[in-house]
Amino acid sequence: MHALLALLFLTACAQNAPAPQDPSAAPDSAGLRLMEVWKLARRKHPDAVLVSISGKTDSRGLPLCSPLAPFQNGWRYSFFSPQADEFLMMAECGGKIAGPLRQMRAKTIQTDEEPISGRFVDSDVAMRTLEESGISLDPSEHGAMGKRPFSLTLHRLEDEKFKPQKPAVWKVEVGNKMFFVDAVYNERLSPQRYGITLSDMDGSTATAQGVTERPKRAKVYTAKKDFDRVIAYAKKRFPDAQFMAIEGFTDAWGGCPCTGEGDGWAFYFYNPAKQGYDVVYACNGKIGPGPSQYIPVDFNAHTPVNKPFTDTDVVVDNLLSHNAGALNEGMGRRYTAHAVLLLRQYKKAPMKASGLWEVDLLWQLTIGRQRYQFDAKTGKLLQVQDF
Repeated sequence: MHALLALLFLTACAQNAPAPQDPSAAPDSAGLRLMEVWKLARRKHPDAVLVSISGKTDSRGLPLCSPLAPFQNGWRYSFFSPQADEFLMMAECGGKIAGPLRQMRAKTIQTDEEPISGRFVDSDVAMRTLEESGISLDPSEHGAMGKRPFSLTLHRLEDEKFKPQKPAVWKVEVGNKMFFVDAVYNERLSPQRYGITLSDMDGSTATAQGVTERPKRAKVYTAKKDFDRVIAYAKKRFPDAQFMAIEGFTDAWGGCPCTGEGDGWAFYFYNPAKQGYDVVYACNGKIGPGPSQYIPVDFNAHTPVNKPFTDTDVVVDNLLSHNAGALNEGMGRRYTAHAVLLLRQYKKAPMKASGLWEVDLLWQLTIGRQRYQFDAKTGKLLQVQDF
């Protein structure tokens, strides 16, 4: 009931609020009045900890809002009370503070988010740092417009690779682009600073710049999602068949944009009985035979796959770690291109460089006229070729 009354009150304020004030007259960064806001939150729950700050701003990291309606376009602060197991939301604009309001959140979000403590740079500083790193703060260059084209969020990075504590970052969204500024070290997020290297990309969400700035996507259909079912299907249909390769189109998340039966990831099997190949396709749980006009396997060079291999999302994460724009199409279209992934095991390791003479199982990824070779065991990028 209290939440409903608060919502009605905020709606009424929004309808009667005067025009937003000019932030140049009274700069109102996210951290300017944080301690005042926090004190009021702790009147409600003395153990309240800061979880996030968010707001829509101009290119200086300052909001355009009315002190009469802080929740409308002001800074929003989220706090969590471990003792009460409750989230609180507050807002601030031009020195006027609203709240606290109880904030309803899903249990999964409650367990995932971590509090922010210690020192961190303010919103205006984060925007200057982003500009100094080479990112234009002209919203039109990112396909955005309006008085508040930038969405800023201070939170801990949602990535399990950063342990024991995930770094606090400013996430800056403008148009269809997303950037991260390290809120502690005041620089574009550098995974290397936290000991994350290319070879560390081993299966969870990758943390290099090209991957952290990629929007999240649910239900990515990777090559290994139905792999066990494909093998079982092939053994039943072709008892003596030997698994030779996987091939398919991949998007920027390592998933195949398949459309139905007879489409998706292609699994190639050699059938000794007919001295030829059978192809099994898998698409979002649908498994069955499909076309086989071209078989990308040569028995003189390749052998049946008999080793474990990493999944396609790891391979694509490592691609973007090496080349953040590899799957961009330009003109503001980011992460929209597709590539071809191919898994094969070689009779002899194809690369003679030091340390690679034992690597005989490779993922090959082809984009346009570039070909990337990955160690299929670890997902590590080994080589880039133009052809």
